[in-house]
Amino acid sequence: MFQPDPVGNRKPDPRCMAGILLRESFDCDDPLTKRVMQHAAEDYEKRARGIERATKSLAVFELPSKASSEDLLNARKRGAVRYCGRIYAPIALERHLVLPSTLLRSALFSAASGESELSAADVPIVKTKDGDVSLTVSGPRLNGQDRRVLGACLNLYRGNGPTAIPLGQEVELSLYRFAFAMGLKPGRHVYDSLLSSFDRLGAVRCELSLGDVQQPLCRLIVSDVKVGELGKTTVTVRVDEAFAVLLRRGMWVSMPTTALAEFTGLAGWLVCYLRTQSGPYPLTHDYLLRHSGSTCSLAEFRRRLKMAVTTLSGPNVDPYLRISQFYWEPNSVVFMLARWPGKAAVPQLKKALEMQRRYSH
Repeated sequence: MFQPDPVGNRKPDPRCMAGILLRESFDCDDPLTKRVMQHAAEDYEKRARGIERATKSLAVFELPSKASSEDLLNARKRGAVRYCGRIYAPIALERHLVLPSTLLRSALFSAASGESELSAADVPIVKTKDGDVSLTVSGPRLNGQDRRVLGACLNLYRGNGPTAIPLGQEVELSLYRFAFAMGLKPGRHVYDSLLSSFDRLGAVRCELSLGDVQQPLCRLIVSDVKVGELGKTTVTVRVDEAFAVLLRRGMWVSMPTTALAEFTGLAGWLVCYLRTQSGPYPLTHDYLLRHSGSTCSLAEFRRRLKMAVTTLSGPNVDPYLRISQFYWEPNSVVFMLARWPGKAAVPQLKKALEMQRRYSH
């Protein structure tokens, strides 16, 4: 009887294993052993089909080479696109930045002050129709400034038509121009802050996996700083093609630049997190504490969370981001956003409140 003996930690190919077990079962005389081998072959075949579905799910949408520039533009409004052998980033609304939802829902952009290393528990598992997507991130925690810089780097690839720049291509510009594009007042302090953000972003690596399918590790950005003869500082930025897996359809959000600049700390993290939600859902305080990267006690976090909610519920907050209602329980909270249609959100809200009552008991 055949017994798989994989080398080291390498996993055997499921389809290959299914074929081997089937061939071995044909030569087996024992009916019970034959039936066991056939069932095992069926399990391996199911696993192989699952890997194929996962691979297809993680693949970037590919546009036919005969598609027009208008088709490319429309496709990029929904997510990253592969076209004629190149990958193009999504295009956000005017005065908005493209950011991956998976990163915004994790502790990567920490709400706490100071720097520390990320752990596996800091990154969430995202539910999809094809399975659970897990993200492995290594490197330093980032802050709100780094989040804005990452969005500004992705914004360099938003051009359309002949000026479109594909992912993987280097973009060179002066620090003055980069700061001006972010709405910052150029100066030595701003330049030092941007250079520190480039260093931290370049040190972070991420890997996405769905079941047994893993995407290779990639950096958030790759940057190189040069100082010219007249003291002019230029920076060369590159976002790898592998990063496009985080910008697929349904995996990114469009964040207003004003919101990223206006809200800081826990309020800044929470407004980005809620932007990735499509409806009300109960969130435990402990869950928010861990995924926001906060390092304080749970009691102190509840106090800060109430302050952040008060900030985001203000009348001057953009209706696109404002919290219209919130339902507070001892261990959890449910948020309602002004942008969610009232009638459509009512059934979801009732379900969320019922789940919240279960958490409380």
